[in-house]
Amino acid sequence: MKAAAIASARPGWTTLAFALLRQLGDVRRVYVASFSLLAGGVIVCTGRATVLRTIAACTVALTLACSTVAHSETDVFMRALGFALTGRDDAEPKAIDRANCVFAYQDDVFYLNNVQTDRIKIQEFGGVINVDLHGDDVVVEHGVVSTDPTDQSAKTHRVNRKEYHLILKTDELDRMKRAWRYIYSHGCTGKRSPF
Repeated sequence: MKAAAIASARPGWTTLAFALLRQLGDVRRVYVASFSLLAGGVIVCTGRATVLRTIAACTVALTLACSTVAHSETDVFMRALGFALTGRDDAEPKAIDRANCVFAYQDDVFYLNNVQTDRIKIQEFGGVINVDLHGDDVVVEHGVVSTDPTDQSAKTHRVNRKEYHLILKTDELDRMKRAWRYIYSHGCTGKRSPF
């Protein structure tokens, strides 16, 4: 298969792999030096390279492509999570245990797999959105600063809550609902209430 034939084709990764395997029949040289995946899936091929360089280039390109997709999905998830918890686009929640959907924002820790997703209630009241979270187990570990006037250290202590009420200063009700749907369709599982 000539370089021009590869360049004119618009192959996906599978087609590209089969084309390379066909070319690897000539173990000494392959008519491909570099690949550039351009918008629209056009592959540009130039020069000559050894089989090992070609395989290395393809491996690096595939690794970068896969990590970019995974990274961008994580970014979208974290942005949706930040918006769902705060009503703001600049919020930066921290993943404590991504596999079990445990995230922290400021002094609160959210256990999103413990939330009963069929009981999430999202309502707007004059520029403020209320989000109610319920669960059989801890939904939020809420950090509370001691207000005891005799406490000189004013330490934060943790309060475990099975129900939690978020009051968010935004009027983007539809976007808030989409953010919570995205969270539970891209990683977090949540629970269902027994009735």
